[in-house]
Amino acid sequence: MNNSKKRIAVVHLIWLPYGIEIFKCFIDSYKKHEAGFNHSLYFIFNGMENEEDIKPYQKYADELNLVYKTLTLKKGQDIEAYYWGASQILCDYLFFLNSFSVINSDLWLLKYVNAFKYDTGIISATGSFQSHYSLVFQNNKWRYEFSNSFIYNFRKYKLFLKAFFYWCFLFKPFPNPHIR
Repeated sequence: MNNSKKRIAVVHLIWLPYGIEIFKCFIDSYKKHEAGFNHSLYFIFNGMENEEDIKPYQKYADELNLVYKTLTLKKGQDIEAYYWGASQILCDYLFFLNSFSVINSDLWLLKYVNAFKYDTGIISATGSFQSHYSLVFQNNKWRYEFSNSFIYNFRKYKLFLKAFFYWCFLFKPFPNPHIR
């Protein structure tokens, strides 16, 4: 396979309610570290209420002379935004980065591209054995907290019941190997 002829899109998902500072961290790291492979840069702005929401982000990217394309999505979970974005972008490979992504090394994209020489289907920088289902039972105190409001306790118990009766069908318990 000749990777030099492949079209790659680097897609950064920005969840707008998080604010512009984490976007700036990503952009600064993107500018600092050479990708090592030709690509197109896309921003998916998720959680957009109106066109004005993305103006400060575009202004920051424009000031740094970035060449990018913008996609906007009113709302959706990360996986929904990635799936939707994939249907909008014409390329051979997609490289997704979430809102909190920061690039830490030079030739970062080339390292990923080289892995595809071995017929790799999916690559990730990190992984986990975490289970959304099991985590609820490990990290929460399920006794009533009198120092907190009724609503706080109600929501906590609602989460517990949702995890106990519903999430057990959606998420495997720990260990649940997956990529990040």
